[in-house]
Amino acid sequence: MRPRFARLRRLVANAEDTEMALGSDILNFALDGYAVAKVIGKGAALETMKEAMSARYTRRRGEPPKP
Repeated sequence: MRPRFARLRRLVANAEDTEMALGSDILNFALDGYAVAKVIGKGAALETMKEAMSARYTRRRGEPPKP
């Protein structure tokens, strides 16, 4: 039974690593897309994207972090 649990633990660890890597890739892709949209110009699509991204980042630049 122990070998099966050990294998199951390895599978869970690999699944967690995969989930973390996928989340990182998605975030990087979204940030790249946002940067491209900012360079291309202002517009309705950019405003929509900014609103969607603002849910992720609530603190504004220039404000000191709260202790």
